[in-house]
Amino acid sequence: MKRYIVWLFVTLFCVSAFDVVAGQLLLDQGRRVAGLWVFPELGHPNRFYYAPARAHVAVNEKAEPLFSFTFFVFGDSQKDSDTEDKVNTIGRADGGAIVHLMVEYDTPAEMIETAQTTLREELKNDSVEIMAPILYDRGEYSVVSSTLTDGQSATSMLAADRAPVMEGSRIPLSFKLTPEAASILLASFQSMAPDLSVVFNLEFSGLSDAFDAEMVIDWEKTRKSMDASLGGTIYVVTAKAEYAIDEAVQDGAIKLKVNGDDVAMEKLIEVVHSKALELMFQPISIKQAPPEQQDDLSSAISSAISGLTTTALSASGMGSYSVNAGFRLNDLRSEGQTRLAFDKRVTLKRSSVLTANVGALYNQYGEDARYFKVVNVGGDMTFAQRKVFVTVDGALAPEFESYVESVLVSLRKLHDNGQSTLQELRIDARTADITKTQGPLVYGGVGDTSQESWRHFEYKTSWQFRGGEGYSSGWIGSDDASIALATPYERRDIFLDADMDALVAKGVRLVSVRLRHDLFGEEKVTSLPPIRVKSGAALPKAELVMPNGVFEYRYDITWVFRDGTRITAKKTDNLGYLFLDEIPPQG
Repeated sequence: MKRYIVWLFVTLFCVSAFDVVAGQLLLDQGRRVAGLWVFPELGHPNRFYYAPARAHVAVNEKAEPLFSFTFFVFGDSQKDSDTEDKVNTIGRADGGAIVHLMVEYDTPAEMIETAQTTLREELKNDSVEIMAPILYDRGEYSVVSSTLTDGQSATSMLAADRAPVMEGSRIPLSFKLTPEAASILLASFQSMAPDLSVVFNLEFSGLSDAFDAEMVIDWEKTRKSMDASLGGTIYVVTAKAEYAIDEAVQDGAIKLKVNGDDVAMEKLIEVVHSKALELMFQPISIKQAPPEQQDDLSSAISSAISGLTTTALSASGMGSYSVNAGFRLNDLRSEGQTRLAFDKRVTLKRSSVLTANVGALYNQYGEDARYFKVVNVGGDMTFAQRKVFVTVDGALAPEFESYVESVLVSLRKLHDNGQSTLQELRIDARTADITKTQGPLVYGGVGDTSQESWRHFEYKTSWQFRGGEGYSSGWIGSDDASIALATPYERRDIFLDADMDALVAKGVRLVSVRLRHDLFGEEKVTSLPPIRVKSGAALPKAELVMPNGVFEYRYDITWVFRDGTRITAKKTDNLGYLFLDEIPPQG
């Protein structure tokens, strides 16, 4: 509520125009019906799409959970023990535990049917249909639990990576615990809400309502406000980013100007706040942050998640950005003002947050050795076998139709005796159902003596793009039970905005825009069709294919005046917006 109160102190003013492409979900008209979030489609008011409602431990065809909690002790640890009972207490033995589980998110069919019936009743329209689940733009997951550190409880992140964006996809997870953490977690499993959860952050996009309002950003004031709020840090979590935006509003660096008294302020504030975050910050995953920043970012996200209850996370909560999102502060301008109008629908991002808690598995399966067991690991690992699955990010699926030819996933295991195992898996849309988990890639334990090092392997992804280009990730070390396959690039929208009446008044006849950026060692050039300047003209947007974690692009804007004069600006930016009415002075 804090930012709502802040934004209410606004100035009344007139506005300019901003245009977007139609044919998307209407986010401001979404509603929660019978426990399900649904959103209408622009141009088709009877069609609704839903956000998946639950995340949970996956089950097999017999409805048995795909889960195991294995304590292990080393067979020779007793030889080196000072006391005989050192190996008899699992929590203090040389070893630890390995947790395996398969998680997924979906929506029960009966829940969709109930929501559709309720929606028809609420709208008094029997033609309304809930069509299908939302196709998310991107997804991430975090595996979180609590351990004891210096006698205090602290939330830790056991794993984090890309999540599939299609409902019903499964993620195999595996992680190792110390003996102390394993014993604590086992005790937690004996409660009804064990301290082990997988939190999904699933991002999708759509359109806002239109508002007779505009946002004005004073860049010099905003830069100073951000420096003061963030203390020079550029990698932050959601709460810190939102706090910095609120402070910029209070400082007068960002202002909202509204025309009229009948504006739906709460919805407008959500729109403005979302666009301010888009302009100031780039959402990133933990792995996209510099190595020296990843631990701090992970700890901050873990702390944010620990502040929410499992019950609160279990519902399909909606927000501009998820609690487990990370952000990178953009390189903000140091001078000038920017005006962004909202009198037409604008593209927004929303996040659905789901959590899968392992639940009361111990109460049901605690005596079943398939799920909870203790094993003695000796030096002979001849019959040991490691299976590593490949999960395909759903956002990768359409890329096989437009840009990606195939992906080769290579796994390399260097054994303790010096030998190596190499496994490969080629994936393309013609030979595999890329919406399902692929593999597994398998290696044995011949020549290995250490359970600790045996779980570690290396992998690389080799991409072949249409047109002959290629990219290799290089070898990456991992201990996980799965390899999350996602594109090594991201599609970034670059929006154009302008007060067209102001350009007409300045005598501008035509504007041309060219964008340049680097992709895998080559310069890519995107030239937009010339824009004829006239009142009310719609502006296009550009889509750039850029490497993950790279946000900067170069651009040339040329203004052609009615008297034949030309002015060209050449700059580097990372905001994702080009403001065509900001004409540099001549000379």
